[in-house]
Amino acid sequence: MIVTAKEFIKKVMFKNKKGNFKNKGGWPGLKVLPNVDILIDVGIGHQGTYGLYKYFPKSRYIFIDPIIETRDAIQPLLDLDVRHTFVSTALGASNSKGIIHVRYPISQSGLYKLNNNLNGTTEEREVSIRTLDSVWSEIKTTGTVGIKVDVEGYELEVLKGAGEMLNIVKFIILELPIGGARFKGSYSFEEAISFMIAKDFEAVSLRTSGDGTNHCDIAFINKAFKIGK
Repeated sequence: MIVTAKEFIKKVMFKNKKGNFKNKGGWPGLKVLPNVDILIDVGIGHQGTYGLYKYFPKSRYIFIDPIIETRDAIQPLLDLDVRHTFVSTALGASNSKGIIHVRYPISQSGLYKLNNNLNGTTEEREVSIRTLDSVWSEIKTTGTVGIKVDVEGYELEVLKGAGEMLNIVKFIILELPIGGARFKGSYSFEEAISFMIAKDFEAVSLRTSGDGTNHCDIAFINKAFKIGK
């Protein structure tokens, strides 16, 4: 099933009219998401995603980012609760090596180059790329899971490496492009929506950035779980 970006945004925005946000990574529409035992934040950037964390204050946080400097953003949370974990690796569809393009601010870094003439890369680093399944198996914990993925165009590759654990994932929050791929080799909005539908996830909340023409964040719920706290 192919859904155009225009049709999809119109439908979800109509359903969630109060989708404005003030805090980094969070918006009021996230309150419809179910509680989870573990919240996995893939791509924490230079600020963390504190606007998201406040909706899940009792969850264990697993922070994943290949750029070690990002640990500073969430160090206060690591100090606060020994259950929280930081894993320094990139995630993808298979275990391998790759080059990450470091940009500033750090949150704009990624494995793909920008899809324009201004690359914006200030440094290139070789990083390990692992599947989320392999990272999860080493954490050795149990419980329901929520995932946020913001990795500059590499989001679907991350999810392709999470096939085995999707059965325990209650929700997924993705940053998605609007009006075409933002990064060379990346996916379109329509491809991302089709992927999530095929995995039996339903969109329940959306926010757009800036004037709404560049990218958006969408929260998807696993249909196997009931919406609500």
